[in-house]
Amino acid sequence: MKILVISQHFPPEKSGNASRIFDMCSHLQKMGEYVTVLAPHPSFPPGSFKRKWSVFESRKMNDVNIINLLAWQPKSQDPGFVGRMAYYLSFPLHAVIWIFFNFRKFDVIITSAPPIFTGIGGIPAKLIFKKKWVMDVRDLWINASISLGFLKKGSLFEKMSRVYEQFCYSSASFDLRYY
Repeated sequence: MKILVISQHFPPEKSGNASRIFDMCSHLQKMGEYVTVLAPHPSFPPGSFKRKWSVFESRKMNDVNIINLLAWQPKSQDPGFVGRMAYYLSFPLHAVIWIFFNFRKFDVIITSAPPIFTGIGGIPAKLIFKKKWVMDVRDLWINASISLGFLKKGSLFEKMSRVYEQFCYSSASFDLRYY
């Protein structure tokens, strides 16, 4: 089976999500699956990596194919709402463009959340190209954003995020929720 994994974080980034996605992809590869990961150029935590502005770069890690796509890369540790949204939305929008040109290469799309916006790549894969879409949910990102003060409870942004989140859950072929 040919699997495309879409993740906002992937090694060499040091976040927990990056290492979990890497472990999952390595395990799938060892089981005989053909795995490709779409991720932005490494940029988390901000300031830890040199900023890259190439449209895409390919590399391999433990036989897993990795394609790093262009995304906004914040410079500061706290980029603010606009900078954070630019980072979280520019990558999945670029991923959708990449999928439009490469959808025949994959049988299954796995999107890993958080952030919830990686689901933007799964929507056309499932609804337009009829691919199986697995939504891998590892955290209640909207709730975490509210508790950390990044999003105001009851705000228009929260309501829009909840509608989008529910649309993703109901559209995915499967959703794996770990919370």
